[in-house]
Amino acid sequence: MISPLLAADRADPRGTTFYYLAFTTLFYTHDGGATWHQGASGPNFPAFVAHTQLLSNPATMGDLWLVFTRNANDLQVNQLYHLTDGGLTFAAVTGVTRLRGRRVSRV
Repeated sequence: MISPLLAADRADPRGTTFYYLAFTTLFYTHDGGATWHQGASGPNFPAFVAHTQLLSNPATMGDLWLVFTRNANDLQVNQLYHLTDGGLTFAAVTGVTRLRGRRVSRV
């Protein structure tokens, strides 16, 4: 199952915007975690993945990438998702079909 993930918005000059992925729903805060708001609920995210990453673009506030990868010898592949509106909607990145066994180190 997907584990919860927390990511800071590295482009926020105040350093108070964070994103939290809990299973298939993204939550966000703009006040350092004092209040949280429900954002996008994801499509059919894969279960039993080896690596899940939520990455923020350090150059653009509200620009997130959600990566699911499986074990290197698993035959299934997973979609890459891009969020450009601060976590309100997930959009699958077309043309990216091979994330099997990969980790993203930076955006």
